[in-house]
Amino acid sequence: MNNIAEATGTTQHHLDLPLEEVCFCVLDTETTGFSPELDRVIEAAGVHVSLKHGVLRHVSQLVNPQRPIPEDATATHGLRDEDVAQAGTLESAMDLIRQRPFDAWVAHNAAFDFGFVPPGDTPVVCTLMLARRLWPELPEHKNQSLRAHWNLEVPEAEGLPAHRAEPDALVTSALFRLELKVLTERFPEITTFGRFLEWLNTPQLLPLCPVGRKYRGKPWSEVPKSYLVWIQENFESMDIDLRMTLDHLLGR
Repeated sequence: MNNIAEATGTTQHHLDLPLEEVCFCVLDTETTGFSPELDRVIEAAGVHVSLKHGVLRHVSQLVNPQRPIPEDATATHGLRDEDVAQAGTLESAMDLIRQRPFDAWVAHNAAFDFGFVPPGDTPVVCTLMLARRLWPELPEHKNQSLRAHWNLEVPEAEGLPAHRAEPDALVTSALFRLELKVLTERFPEITTFGRFLEWLNTPQLLPLCPVGRKYRGKPWSEVPKSYLVWIQENFESMDIDLRMTLDHLLGR
């Protein structure tokens, strides 16, 4: 457990917290594009949540990216240059989100959001990775697909615009609470924050291919080696499970 404390910068006190008492902050961002080097955040939202108490707080703020918003990005989230012209900075948005203390970050496809927003020493939980571990048989692990599959009710998101940071973060928070519930039922020994982080940071082999339209949900025996190499070369932000699985299959 000391290794987890050193690796995450988390104190032993926090590691000993009962998992149901831990406060998580679910982050979602809307951006001008997919590259952390070339693009910028235009909206950030945070949802503070715990397994025991549910949603504790949710906030969002628009961000002026200091550059034009491309039309293809607007087609996704609906935000235009005029919507963010008077908005504040990313730093002010993150200060707003961080006003309430929390123990860990959460995001769906965390590598994307935290490519734009460095998490610091705070541990990061990826709900996409959790979904692939818990439900490898599902054909799709996107946020809204999982919401529909499990009929998740997200009353806090009612009336909020679709495909924006705050409602997406609220959906992720509902998904995350379901994942924690399923996880603790399957692994009753995971009772503390420390045990959860230890399990989370131990790579696991994935039984089915989780990416690509043609082979998603297929056993790896049906996936050609050329496609495995393609995944490695084209998915820069792989989670530890997918990276370990590909290394194992390619004999590296």
